[in-house]
Amino acid sequence: MKTNKIILTILLLLSLDNILFAQKGEVSELNNFYFGFEIGKSKTYDNYAQGGVWLQMDHHYFKISMSSASDNRSEEQRLLKGDENESYIKTPGLADLGLMYGKTYLILKHHQLQFGSGVSVITQTIPDVEFNNNKQPYHLERFKEKVTVGLPVELKYVYVFKKGFGVGASWRANANSFDSYGNFTVGLSMGLF
Repeated sequence: MKTNKIILTILLLLSLDNILFAQKGEVSELNNFYFGFEIGKSKTYDNYAQGGVWLQMDHHYFKISMSSASDNRSEEQRLLKGDENESYIKTPGLADLGLMYGKTYLILKHHQLQFGSGVSVITQTIPDVEFNNNKQPYHLERFKEKVTVGLPVELKYVYVFKKGFGVGASWRANANSFDSYGNFTVGLSMGLF
């Protein structure tokens, strides 16, 4: 319910772009093809990272976004596998791939605000409770994956040093049927041109 209120508030702000921050000339200086990476903290998972590529054109941007939340390996996996290569070990997690559209506002030449929303495909990795309750002690936990569609929204602040480089912080939420979430991240963005 709280996530729905936040999503509605952001969508309302997107519709007010003709009233707020009307500066056509200054924003066009930042037109570029950007990529960015951010890391942060999640309530439910140990690790959270997000990134994306986006095309910014005046007050608009179109983005392909990716995010991933995962847990560190379990104590049982640590005992059974020791310090070997663990890249193949599955743990609970959540990942999404989304397409987003948003609005960009430039304030005092170096401060940029972005509000965006879109649609995403979400994959959730969860423990296979039935198998794990009946497994032998020498078996690793088993996980299964579920897929659904979600509604991502983001609110992002970027301090732009120059046309192609900025540092920022963002809040991103995703309303979905599995595990609606909101996360705060910090990171870098760079333009290609």
